Amino acid sequence: MTPTATPTVDRAEIDAALLAALDTELRPWKPISRRLPGTEAEQLAAMSALWSRGEIEAVVIRGRTYVGRSDEMSRAAFAATPGRRRLIAL
Repeated sequence: MTPTATPTVDRAEIDAALLAALDTELRPWKPISRRLPGTEAEQLAAMSALWSRGEIEAVVIRGRTYVGRSDEMSRAAFAATPGRRRLIAL
């Protein structure tokens, strides 16, 4: 039996798809992730990287993750405090 090749997804493709799916309003992560390419681990890595760069916001409320694009105020706060991102679970 020959192993089947699993298709690979470029990280930039996942980033682009995630950013295209978001606006500045926070939305539940799970329905968004179902429409993204890549594995769950790849999607979470993309979300984490975008959050670390200040491109998206992510909050956890009662165990549910919500994501949205950073608005102008969030981007300004990120620029003013580089390396000081915090995740707040509510």
